[in-house]
Amino acid sequence: IAADGTFSYDNDTRRLHVESASTGNVIAAVEIVDLSGIRVEATQPNSPAADMNLSALPCGVYVCRVILSDGQTTSRKIMIR
Repeated sequence: IAADGTFSYDNDTRRLHVESASTGNVIAAVEIVDLSGIRVEATQPNSPAADMNLSALPCGVYVCRVILSDGQTTSRKIMIR
């Protein structure tokens, strides 16, 4: 997310948490994409925060793409162990 937001992933619980701190700017979608570009998980929370359980995904490297309601997109690499 942007500098005013929160992004955290915990490998022990395999939980992802993203949060937008911008007032009035909610998270429209969160997508998890593997390195071949295939979307493997997605949610559309339409709220200031989103949590995802990624325990069903095999170990590997993924890209988390967060799309805000104003169209801004941020991507972060996550490693699931």
